[in-house]
Amino acid sequence: RSDMTTTFQYVKMQESESLDMMTRTQLEKLNKKYPWLIRATVFFKQENTSDPARQTCEIELSAPGPRLYASSTEIHFESAMRETISDLNGSYANGKKYLNPIKIIIMKKILVPVDFSEHSEYALEVAAAFAKAHKAEILVLHMMGLADSIFIKEESQGIAEAVFHMKLAEKQFATFLDKPFLEGITVTETVQNYKVFEEVNDLALEQGIDLVIMGSHGARGLKEEFVGSNTERVVRTSEVPVLVVKGNEEMVLPKRVVFACDFKKENVKAYRTAIPFLEDLDVKIDLVYVNLPADRFRSSKEIEERMEAFMKIAEFGTLLHADDLVITNGYSIENGLYEYAQKVGADALAMPTHGRR
Repeated sequence: RSDMTTTFQYVKMQESESLDMMTRTQLEKLNKKYPWLIRATVFFKQENTSDPARQTCEIELSAPGPRLYASSTEIHFESAMRETISDLNGSYANGKKYLNPIKIIIMKKILVPVDFSEHSEYALEVAAAFAKAHKAEILVLHMMGLADSIFIKEESQGIAEAVFHMKLAEKQFATFLDKPFLEGITVTETVQNYKVFEEVNDLALEQGIDLVIMGSHGARGLKEEFVGSNTERVVRTSEVPVLVVKGNEEMVLPKRVVFACDFKKENVKAYRTAIPFLEDLDVKIDLVYVNLPADRFRSSKEIEERMEAFMKIAEFGTLLHADDLVITNGYSIENGLYEYAQKVGADALAMPTHGRR
């Protein structure tokens, strides 16, 4: 019995029970072969063209991490469906080492919160590099943060002030988004009266965001070397990956990334999401455990056993990244990561946060 959930969408055509049944049968065979698949979304589309081969089947598969996609257009929907599933099956058999299908949809939509500062511009430039690499679009968010008192004034006055701030933001957007590096990218701006940075997560989920990229103003100590206070709030509460940009570096896309992990089972989902993302960027990955002092200290043997147990679950028993495991010591997680990242010349840090409030 297949545990994979399958949903169907019919575009410009009537639903078909027979197509549903045939497709489910083929997908169940695929799921038996690759049991880690968890969801399939199937699109049948009637194309409006003069070409007789105008019946399209698109299938997007979700594994614990990447989303896999294939599409075929044939004279008959059944032929298109079988060809699409055949492509997905063949891509597993002949692909790279980590699930890698015909197309790994790492990201379709990137969110960039901005305050029109130079730090925001740095983040936007990095987002543009990611968007071009993955043919993604960018949603740029500005948070007005207007006090509630404005809206409880006399109605006409409150509306006038809100409109003024909206117009000001629109004017700033016109200048801020006039950048050569954005050419050829679909960019949409939005202005929200958010006052709490946790609301960025709500927008990200609502808009189907795959990655949040934002700049950091932080510079008041080791913790702020990673993120500033506002950026930290987004990182801690986000349920989608967040990339923090610290400055206008010559390197735009990272080449070496330190992935910090305590190798507990609760972080398997984050690992399975991050690793395909990083592999698709073709970066060197260091999987780092920071051994802390006092009662949190663990022996090398204890840590290695925890790592091995974690990796067997996270990588479906394959241990593909066993050679990338690193144990380092530090007085705090931040201290250990920062020192190790500097030592190996890492370009970026990644860590799971679980979307905690």
